[in-house]
Amino acid sequence: VAMHGATNVSASSSSKDLSLWCKWLSLALQTAATYRNERSTVLYDIVSSHNNDEEEDYDSFLSTPSMLSFTTRLWTCHPVLQQVLIKQLEFWNTVPAEVVDGYVLKIVVEGALSSFADSRVEGDDNKSGEEKYNFVKELAFPLLRRVLMDGDAVAFQLGVKYHYYEGLCDISHQYDKYSLSTKEENPYKLDQLLHTQENSRWQQVCDYKTGLSFPEFLLQWHINRGLYAQVLDYGRYCPALLSTLLAKDERLQKYQWIPSLRSNGYAEASHHLITNVQNPETSCTLSASRRALSLAKLSNRLALTEKGDSTEGAVLAKQQRSIENKLELVQAQELLMEQSHAINANKPLMSAERLLSLMFDQLERVNKDGGGSNTMEESVQLCLIGLAICRSMDENDTTEIATSASRVWAKSLMVDLSSTWVELIQSQQTVTAQALKESILGSTVFGRLFEEYDENTRKGKEHEVDPVAFQHLEETVLERLGLDRTTHAEMKRLLQIANTDYQEGHQ
Repeated sequence: VAMHGATNVSASSSSKDLSLWCKWLSLALQTAATYRNERSTVLYDIVSSHNNDEEEDYDSFLSTPSMLSFTTRLWTCHPVLQQVLIKQLEFWNTVPAEVVDGYVLKIVVEGALSSFADSRVEGDDNKSGEEKYNFVKELAFPLLRRVLMDGDAVAFQLGVKYHYYEGLCDISHQYDKYSLSTKEENPYKLDQLLHTQENSRWQQVCDYKTGLSFPEFLLQWHINRGLYAQVLDYGRYCPALLSTLLAKDERLQKYQWIPSLRSNGYAEASHHLITNVQNPETSCTLSASRRALSLAKLSNRLALTEKGDSTEGAVLAKQQRSIENKLELVQAQELLMEQSHAINANKPLMSAERLLSLMFDQLERVNKDGGGSNTMEESVQLCLIGLAICRSMDENDTTEIATSASRVWAKSLMVDLSSTWVELIQSQQTVTAQALKESILGSTVFGRLFEEYDENTRKGKEHEVDPVAFQHLEETVLERLGLDRTTHAEMKRLLQIANTDYQEGHQ
């Protein structure tokens, strides 16, 4: 009878009537909830075999004078009451917060959620009912947070109870942002839901719209908003799911190294880090490349320590050299950046070939029109960078390494070939070999480069074969100069004086 009169009350323009109606509705729902709580140990609320698929609404209810429909199901789950509750929530969403009685709101919201939750039958494919249940959640949760002083706490509690994953994620994320600025603990962290209820039935209840379980929904919700740090954080509690998402979702692939490192998969972590640097899709800046390669170097070293001299250890040792070579490329690009503003700091790591080309361009600009007072020093530094780039090339491609290094040595000779070297050729008949050596090492770009490379780069590695050392490339370098036969012979003699005498002095 009261529900029959609800249609007239809700149509009334009197705020007093509306307030009385809301209070009556909340009292009825509260009485039912109290009854159930007090008798929770007694089996009293058995749902009958009434056909739940039959749609009942206001019109069908009002056209049936008998009350038999109420004897076939719990009155709190009756479709007419559910429609009343939905309309009440819809109305509250259209009025200012101060108009809504918070006490009544809490009772009505929980009554509505409980009504739709109770009317759900295990294994029943009632899409209409599920859709309405989800609609009630979407109406109720923002309303609670807007009206109540403790709306977030109430909404979070009900979100857990009635599996409203969207609301839980939204509340938790807002407090995450608040915690960052205030340094206070987030009271609505979702870790506990993942940790204490892992593989529980609660987690297996799927969201209506997405069909995802709670762990799946939680990770996907944060992925869709670009909150990858939270994805990795929550993924600690569901590593198998996280691993699947990292491999499948392109937005996450550059973070694959993190869970690998957490699980002590050092070789795998190193591989992912190197892939990030090499993959153009990751847009890895130069500074990010340095960090990634440094981490890869440490991780690979840990893996190498574990594997020792095994076959896998040999593969890791080769990878370690490759990582160190790439770090040399990073350093070479940074040094070139210091000497020229033409290279953007936000660019990713360039290839060895590209960096070598930039080095030659800068060397040419430095020596253009005779250069300045620091021309020789800048030229030497650029050539040293060039040789470092050559050393970082693929160790299996010895031909490319030798070809590139010979170009660098040849360029160092060409810088002052028409000036200082001509004078040395002309004076070699009148001065001693020692004086020639001192002049070559002290007054030519090649000599300074030769001395610095041997002194700094080769120090402690004298017994190792260095594919970019001048001693192994002398003939190739001379051929690159394109000299006539006489000048070629004179230059060869001078270079041998510098090379032989310098080496003898350092034995």
